[in-house]
Amino acid sequence: MSQALAIEQKSAARRAASGYANVEVAKYIVQQHGGDITHLHLQKTLYIAYMLYLGEYGTPLVRGDSYQAWRLGPVLPGLYHLLSHLYQQPVGVALDAYQDMKKGRATETLDLVGYLLKNLTTGQLVSVTHAEWGAWHKNYDERARATPIPDADILEEYQEFTKRYGGE
Repeated sequence: MSQALAIEQKSAARRAASGYANVEVAKYIVQQHGGDITHLHLQKTLYIAYMLYLGEYGTPLVRGDSYQAWRLGPVLPGLYHLLSHLYQQPVGVALDAYQDMKKGRATETLDLVGYLLKNLTTGQLVSVTHAEWGAWHKNYDERARATPIPDADILEEYQEFTKRYGGE
């Protein structure tokens, strides 16, 4: 069995057993922005948080929803379908009814990501998630609407990300 396949099987099992619902993580990020965040900005911020959490802890941040490579970058399709009707409007109100996250490693990661990305525009976040060395670039196929992004590729992106932008 290849190392990539083994990582993906472990990630799938961990995703089913641990992590948070996509809406819980999304709600936390929205709250960091005072409710004033677009769906696209949310998806990019959440992807970067997912990558860092996966790289640091070896387990997916989100359960029950896997990343796909879409035209505008990595997307959690379940979250997309929930919020797509808002297009470029702030998404805060749409997530109010969902459960809050409990404090822990995940919220610490989200707080760090919020701090690191606080001054980036949505366009800049799209550029970060479209990096030539990233998982989206490796998996995106313009002929397909949605191509799965394996966690093994996201882990490779994390390793390159930490080399380029600091970390271990």
